[in-house]
Amino acid sequence: MGVEAELLNAQAEASHEDHGTLLPQVVASTAETELPLDNVPPHDDFLTPIEEQVIEHLNARYNSPELRIRWLARAAAANSRIMRFEKSFRLMLRSQILFLKQIKARGPQRFEDAEPLFGGLPVHFSSVDQNSWTGFLINEGLVAPTDGRYELTPHGREFLRWMDDVGAIVEMKVV
Repeated sequence: MGVEAELLNAQAEASHEDHGTLLPQVVASTAETELPLDNVPPHDDFLTPIEEQVIEHLNARYNSPELRIRWLARAAAANSRIMRFEKSFRLMLRSQILFLKQIKARGPQRFEDAEPLFGGLPVHFSSVDQNSWTGFLINEGLVAPTDGRYELTPHGREFLRWMDDVGAIVEMKVV
């Protein structure tokens, strides 16, 4: 039975069991199975050396295959979060970023508090209305509407922290 089939079987069995036991079952089945060469990712001049460094680091640091998988899962999740932040940042209007920073500085804000920011949109964004302007922030999980105000979500706070960490500069002038 191939590794993929074993994973699917383990996942199916786990749907009737405690989910906390899935990972050790999968680790045990994959650790005892010799992987056929066709299951190894193809060589990539850029990625293969990095993968080898990651594997070497994990093998040196963690004795347990379960811990290696958990740390790889954490790294994949962190990478996914960074990619999501980068996508949001690329699609976001400057005025939306300034509104997020305004909420961080002052606490929950009404849309009226953002009017000077929203009203300053360039003419080629004239089709952007209040609902789409705030809707983007809500749909990205950065703000949540509460009692007529918008407040930062934990994801929104993390997004602003990421912006600071990478040095994303947006002129800030809280009005």
